[in-house]
Amino acid sequence: MLRVKYGRLLLTILVVAVICSAVYYVYFRNLVLVVGRVYVTGNEPFTQLAIEDATGNSYGLFGDQATELKKMQETRRLTKVLVVGFLREGLRPPAFRTEKNIDLVWYLVLETESSINT
Repeated sequence: MLRVKYGRLLLTILVVAVICSAVYYVYFRNLVLVVGRVYVTGNEPFTQLAIEDATGNSYGLFGDQATELKKMQETRRLTKVLVVGFLREGLRPPAFRTEKNIDLVWYLVLETESSINT
C-alpha cells in the first residue's frame, strides 16, 4: 500500500515535469535578455529602433514598448538599456538590416547621456 502511494506521487511529479518542460519549450525558448546601446537606424520615413550589444550584434526592436523607447531616444541618448523580449528570425517589413529581431516585452534604462539637442 505504501508503494502505491509513492508510485502515484512519483507519477504525478513526472507528469507535472513533462508539462512544465513542454510549456517552457513552446513559450519561452526564444526569450532573450540583451544589454546594449539603443539607436535609430534607417532613413525617414522608415526609421527603425535597434540595440547593439557588447559583442557588436544588432537586433531590431519591435512592439509597443519599442515605440515608447523610440520616443525616449529622441530626447536623450540611451547608452545602456536592458531589453527583454522574444527573438524572431528573418526580415520584417520594412526590411531591417539584421535578420535578428526582438519583439520587445520589457525594458529598463540603465544609463543615458545628456540631451541630444544641447
